[in-house]
Amino acid sequence: MILLLPTNDKKIEDGICPSFGRAPYFMLFNTETKQVEFVGNPGAESAGGAGIIAGQAVIDLKADMVLVPRLGKNSADVIKKAEIEIYKSISDDIMENIELFISGKLESLTNIHPGFHSHG
Repeated sequence: MILLLPTNDKKIEDGICPSFGRAPYFMLFNTETKQVEFVGNPGAESAGGAGIIAGQAVIDLKADMVLVPRLGKNSADVIKKAEIEIYKSISDDIMENIELFISGKLESLTNIHPGFHSHG
């Protein structure tokens, strides 16, 4: 299973980014092989529609689950339409959240915010 998390940099130690659509990077974690891969988020620098672009990237990267602290409606709509599950991270510690997910201790993200349209 492939988990996707928005990250601040290409290092696990730099933590989960609180913004999904504008996160600089996405980290992919393979729960079977423990392989980690960082990829640039194509929504990070877009002039508009960052959430939709980032949501489509989740699909293109073939992620099975997304672990995020929060998520805007546009991103959530794209991800949910692809039947990819979204879980709420509980801290900015990447490995802690992965371990909690694997042990079944993270909950589905249900509180979707309207997004930060035109807020930079």
